[in-house]
Amino acid sequence: MFMLQVFSRMFPFKRGLSHAYWAPNMWALYNFIDKVAVTIGNVMDLNVGNATASMTAGLVQEYSHAVLPSITPIISMGLTGSIMIPGMIKLWVCGRSPLNFIRFLVICALTSFLFGWHVHEKAILMAIIPLSILAIMDAEDGKIFLILTTTGFYSLFPLLYPSNLLLLKALLIITYCGYTFYSLCKLYPLRKCERTLPLLNLYESIYIIGLIPLFIYENVIHVYLQLNERLPFLPLLMISTYCSIGVIYTWCRYYIYFILKCK
Repeated sequence: MFMLQVFSRMFPFKRGLSHAYWAPNMWALYNFIDKVAVTIGNVMDLNVGNATASMTAGLVQEYSHAVLPSITPIISMGLTGSIMIPGMIKLWVCGRSPLNFIRFLVICALTSFLFGWHVHEKAILMAIIPLSILAIMDAEDGKIFLILTTTGFYSLFPLLYPSNLLLLKALLIITYCGYTFYSLCKLYPLRKCERTLPLLNLYESIYIIGLIPLFIYENVIHVYLQLNERLPFLPLLMISTYCSIGVIYTWCRYYIYFILKCK
């Protein structure tokens, strides 16, 4: 009985693809697309149903997608394992490089976070913590760190849900991001651009700045419009979906960087 409890915790296949609050991963984007497809289908009277309504009900349970193919544990496990294989081959070929080993640890953590089954949002820390070591090693590592840490930490803010923590959350993200961007800007001065955030290009800067209106909507506009009772989980859906774009982008860019440029 004890071992069954251990295995049920290690492999929570009966708890659904996504946690009650979606981790900002590939499945959050997948769920969002499915919900949009259901909404459009119902508006157009295509009778696609509302099978995804329970996804944002704040419950931990199994559910099926209404339009897109439903994801099973085997699919999730297969994707996670197979996507890591090119990185394993690259690591084997490039030899005993401690930095590349840590880089691949970050890639493995991100791959598991993006494609794993019932991933908790806090698991993003497993990629951010080792990446913080690499941020001072190379400008590309620093760029990925800035995007991932800002997006990943913001995605954790709904866990600090009491309204009296609002000011604390704002001060935390502003202080941390300000110091991090400033420090890496001083470390890599040649990568600075006056029209963008340090180390980032225009589109990356726009994405990071986009967290500001998202924060304002979540904490001000949503409450002002009195949607917190009728659509209580809409801000969570928006945060998970928006932050998943940043996490997926950093994973893709870092994986390509590791495969093509690391020696």
